[in-house]
Amino acid sequence: PFGIVVKIMWDKLNHNIDKMLLLTKNLLLAVEKQHQKLLNNDKIGFDEIIKEQSEITGKLLMCEKEKETIINEIMYNQKINLANLTLLQTVEFAKDKKQELMLKVLELNAVGEKIRNYITKNKNLNDQAMRFINFNINVITGTTADTTYTAQNTGNVITKKKMFDQSI
Repeated sequence: PFGIVVKIMWDKLNHNIDKMLLLTKNLLLAVEKQHQKLLNNDKIGFDEIIKEQSEITGKLLMCEKEKETIINEIMYNQKINLANLTLLQTVEFAKDKKQELMLKVLELNAVGEKIRNYITKNKNLNDQAMRFINFNINVITGTTADTTYTAQNTGNVITKKKMFDQSI
């Protein structure tokens, strides 16, 4: 009976990882759509993409909590007393499903890395747009502005210039 309980828990973890992988792939698609909208300066549907990402993230958080509960049960039942294991380290303890779980976790990590890359690109695009907006506000209002539209003061001499004197 004990071995069956542990096997059932590993099956539950396997199912949980499948759900996380599907949700993570859906999140990647949403982040890619967001990136294309930013590149094309397309504001239509942007809020819908943000809403979609938020819903997927909420579901991922629920899966994450479920995963932690399952892992704690597995560790308790297998009398493994190791804290703060990564998911990849955890599946090392799976016997029958070890190879299958490891492949899924590696795929999950790869998709997560792609999402992080897109998020970084999207943040950079948003930051660039904000610097340009701030620059334009400064030009229009005649506010003292740096000679470029960078947000950081890198030691350049700050001067008061007119719209066509600024370098973009």
